[in-house]
Amino acid sequence: MRKLNKTILLASTLFLSSTLAPIEKVFAEEEISKNEENAKDYLENSSDDTKVNDIVGYSTYSLDDEVFNLQNIDEEDLTEKVSEEAEENEEETPAETLEASEKEDTLTIATYSLEDFAEVNSEEKIDSASEGELESREATEEKSITTYSMGEEESSDVIKYADFDLDAYVKAKVNNYSGSYQENDKENKNNFEEEVYTKGINEVDGKKYYYDSQGQVKTNIKLINEDTYYEAGEDGELQVKTDSWVSFNGKIYRTDESGKVLKGISKVGDDYYNFDKDGAIDTSLKTINDDQLFMTDKTGKIINPKNYWFAIDGKTYRTGSDGKILKGLQNVNNNNYIFEKDGIMLQNREVMLNGKYYKVNQKGLAINPKNAWINYKGNKYHTNENGYIQEGIWNIDGTLYYFSENGLTGNKQITQKGITYKVDKNGIAKPVENSTKSVDKAIEWMFTARNAGLTYDMSWQGRTSDYSADCSSAVYRSLIYGGFLEKGAAIGNTETLFKLGAEGKVMYQIDESDIRYGDIFVAGYPGASAGADGHTGFILNEQDDTIIHMSYSPNSVSITPRKGYMGDGRGLPVRYYRLVGGTNNETYKYKK
Repeated sequence: MRKLNKTILLASTLFLSSTLAPIEKVFAEEEISKNEENAKDYLENSSDDTKVNDIVGYSTYSLDDEVFNLQNIDEEDLTEKVSEEAEENEEETPAETLEASEKEDTLTIATYSLEDFAEVNSEEKIDSASEGELESREATEEKSITTYSMGEEESSDVIKYADFDLDAYVKAKVNNYSGSYQENDKENKNNFEEEVYTKGINEVDGKKYYYDSQGQVKTNIKLINEDTYYEAGEDGELQVKTDSWVSFNGKIYRTDESGKVLKGISKVGDDYYNFDKDGAIDTSLKTINDDQLFMTDKTGKIINPKNYWFAIDGKTYRTGSDGKILKGLQNVNNNNYIFEKDGIMLQNREVMLNGKYYKVNQKGLAINPKNAWINYKGNKYHTNENGYIQEGIWNIDGTLYYFSENGLTGNKQITQKGITYKVDKNGIAKPVENSTKSVDKAIEWMFTARNAGLTYDMSWQGRTSDYSADCSSAVYRSLIYGGFLEKGAAIGNTETLFKLGAEGKVMYQIDESDIRYGDIFVAGYPGASAGADGHTGFILNEQDDTIIHMSYSPNSVSITPRKGYMGDGRGLPVRYYRLVGGTNNETYKYKK
C-alpha cells in the first residue's frame, strides 16, 4: 500500500494542473487534535458490548463547546447532572420573565405517551433518510490499480466508490511514463496513458481507509459517511464506533449497534433524545401534545416538566404537578392566574369567571376585589365579602340596591322572597308594604284556638272543624287568617308545607341560627312526612327558645320548649321557614 501511494503521489505532483477540484459528499472530516485525545481514548476503550438500550443519556457536555469532553465520565454523575437540569426547569418563573418575542417551532405529533411520541417521529426520520438516498449517487464500478517499482508488482483492489458526487474523485493522466518489473526472468516494460483512483473511502485487503485528493491515506481523523461514524488512528484504518456518544465538528452524535448515527426522536437507555436530520443532538424541540409539554433539556433529552412556566410563539403557559398545561383559574404560589381553554395565560384583561370579577394585569396576576364597586363593559356591579358579583336586592352601606345579571338596574318593580320592591332610575330599591299580611294575625289564630279549647284530631273531618285540628291544619288555618293564603285555600299537610317552602312564594327556608318570632318549623323527611311521621308549628320566642303548636300529647294548642318537642325527639330532621312579606310587630312574642 505504501508503494501504491508513492506512485499516485508522483503522478498527481507531475500533473497537478489537470487535477479536478473534489466536492465531498462526506459530511465532514476532522483531524484529531491533542485537545481531543481524551475523547479518543474514551471512545476507543468503551466496552464493545455496551448497547443502546443500556446507556442513559449523558449531560456532561455543553453544545456551546467545540469538543465533547468525555474524559473521566461517571454515569452516576451524569444522571445527577441531568436531574439537576430537570430541577432547574421546574423554577417557577412568572410570565413577564419569558421573552415575548420568543419563537419556537411547534411539531404536530399525535401522541399520548413519550413512547408513541418517539415512534411517530422515528417514522418521520425514516422518510427523511429515504429522500436523502434519492439525492445520492452511488457508483458501483470496481477498479483495479496496478503499481510498478523496481521489478515488484503490487495489486490493490478498490472495492467501490462511496456515496459521493461524480466530481468526488481525481483522474491523474500520465503520458510516456515507463516502469519496469521482473516476470519469468524477463524484463517487461509498461507504458500507460491514464490511471484513476478514488478520493474517499476505499477498501484495501478487507480494511477501509480514507484517501484525500492526492491519494494519501488520512490518519487520526473522524468522519461520517452514509450516516456511519468512523475514526482512524495512526495507521489510518477506519473503525466504526458503535453504541457510543461521539463528538464531531463541535456537535454531539449517538451511534447505534451498527455504527449508524441516530436521527429524529430515538431511545437511548430509558430516555428519548432528539437528533436533527444529520444526527446531531437538537435541543430546539418544544411542543404541546395531548395537553402536555414535550421539550428537550440542555442535553437533548426529551422531558415533560412539571410546575413549569414556558412560552411558545410569545404566549405564556404553565404546567401543573401532573405535567399537563393549566386551564381556567389557578393558584400558583398564592397568586391567581387565569388560563384559556388552550392553556394560554390571560394578560391585560377583565373577566367574569364563576360569578366573580377579575382584573388581570400585564404579569398575568388576576385580582378579585371584595366589597367593591366595579365597572365592567359599561355596567356597574358590586362584589360581596367573598368577591362574588351580587344579584338581586342588596343592602350596601345602609341603602338597598337592585342588581340584575347586567349590573345595577333601575326602573323596576320586583319581588324577592315574597317582598315587593320598587326600584328607581338609580337602582335604589324600596319595599312596598302589604297591609293584608300579618305575622301577628297568624299567631293570633293559634292563641284563639288554645283559648277556644280546640283538641287534636287527624281525621279529615275533624282537622278542619271548629272544635279540633291537627298540627299542619292549625298552621294552614293560621296562614289563611294572617293573609298569607287566600280564603278558601286548601288545607294541606307537612308535605305541602315542604313544597311551599321550596317555591319561596309564601315562605322560604332559613338557617336554624336565624330563627325568630313567627317563623315556621316542619319536621320529617320530604316525601315521607304525612301522618305521624311529621310535625309543624310556629317559633314563638327565640330568646326563650319556645314554640306554639297543636300537639297530640296535651291534646291542644300548647307552648313548649323547642328542642325535643318538634319531632326531633323522635329523630326527625327539622327545617325552618320564614313567611314572605307582611307586617310583624311581635305582638304575641312574650305571651304565655
